Amino acid sequence: MEDSKPEQEVINQLIAAVAEKHKIIIDKDDPIFATITLNELILKRYLSQSKVEVDRLKESLIELYGNQEEYIKENVKSLINASKQTLSDSVGLASEELSKSILKQQSLIIEQNKNIRKEITNSMKSIRFARNSTLLLAVITLSAMCITLSVMLS
Repeated sequence: MEDSKPEQEVINQLIAAVAEKHKIIIDKDDPIFATITLNELILKRYLSQSKVEVDRLKESLIELYGNQEEYIKENVKSLINASKQTLSDSVGLASEELSKSILKQQSLIIEQNKNIRKEITNSMKSIRFARNSTLLLAVITLSAMCITLSVMLS
């Protein structure tokens, strides 16, 4: 571990907590701190891997959204072109009914786009939950290792 002031303060707090709770005196050179350093390195690696996975999923979701948006634009253009042709071929009530139908189709497509956005948002929430769960498990593992070492030393 580097000997920076904030880190040294944390080490001093850990030493004091162990002494108070377990009545065991350890110093800053105690091997238990090597275990803490190893756990920190493992946690950093695990968080790094999690970030890579989150970024990969985010890119996939963005690509999916982009593809869906392009698909919707193409469908709307097709509907508009079809409506122009039909309107030019139709008169009176038939053209009004077709316009309503097109607007309804357009509304359905817009609603579908909103649902896809909600799915993307929910997926991102799931990703964040998974990342936070991973972090919690790493902290629990670290705590368990410290407790095990403490029991072994006592």
